[in-house]
Amino acid sequence: GNAWTAQAYAMVPDAKGVLRVRWRISLGLTHAGSWVGLAGDRQLAIYLPDAHDEHGTVLLVDRAHGTQRRAYGVPSPPVGADARTDRLFLADAGMIRSLSLRGGAAVAAMPGVTPLAVDATRGVVAYLRADHLVVADTDRLRSLLVLPFPAHELPTALAWQGSRLLVGTASGVRSLLIGACL
Repeated sequence: GNAWTAQAYAMVPDAKGVLRVRWRISLGLTHAGSWVGLAGDRQLAIYLPDAHDEHGTVLLVDRAHGTQRRAYGVPSPPVGADARTDRLFLADAGMIRSLSLRGGAAVAAMPGVTPLAVDATRGVVAYLRADHLVVADTDRLRSLLVLPFPAHELPTALAWQGSRLLVGTASGVRSLLIGACL
């Protein structure tokens, strides 16, 4: 198949507000998309898939200069992160997995699947388990709230909007006020 050289760019505005390249790094050949998230300690976490889109590598890159600080392997693509609690979230084989964002060490695993949404301000993550929505803490994936699917429809997307969890389904988007329950 076709392979492309992936690159990461850091852009900053000049005095006139025009974006200029601050740094650029080559990430190597890839044939699929990558994932980028903030990793704390002025770092970016960049995920690069392997040739089979199964396993991959997370690179930790200094945001100021683009210098690679560390890299570690992961068994599946990231689906979210919380730099405040140093967590990277993966979903594979019917499990939601929490790893240390800075080093890749396993922290916690709970039964669950995507979609997944992280609210770093509240330190919570929402995902699906069986026929329920689960809201758990980002630190150890401890369940804080378990709810049936709204209108008994399978969610296809989750997103936090302040204290509300937006739940997308085939018939539209429902807004659940969750913040008061935590």
